[in-house]
Amino acid sequence: MKQMPIETLFTFVLDWKGGTYLSQVKAPTLKTAKRKWLTLIPLEIFGTHQVLSELATQLATQIDEDEPVLLEGLESVWRTGFMVEEKLALVHVIATCQLEPSMVN
Repeated sequence: MKQMPIETLFTFVLDWKGGTYLSQVKAPTLKTAKRKWLTLIPLEIFGTHQVLSELATQLATQIDEDEPVLLEGLESVWRTGFMVEEKLALVHVIATCQLEPSMVN
C-alpha cells in the first residue's frame, strides 16, 4: 500500500480594508497551499468593479509569482500580499501543524 505524503495545515490571515479573514487549508507545500487558499477567498469582499472571474485570474497570477517572505525571528510564518485596484491586501501564512497520513482527508 502506498503511503500518502504528510500534509501541513496552513492558516491564512488576510487583512483587507479593516477586515480580517481567516481560513485553513491542508497541503504538502506552501505553494500548493496558496493555490488552494485562493479558491476559498470570497472575492466579493474586494468590492471591485472588475468581473470576479477576471479578478480570480489576476490574483492567481500574483499569488503564483509572489514568493512569501519568512518573517525574521519566527518559524513557519510568512508574509505575502497582492494588489487589488492599487490597494494592498496583506496576507500572513502560518504552518500550523503537520498532519499524519491517517489524519489527512
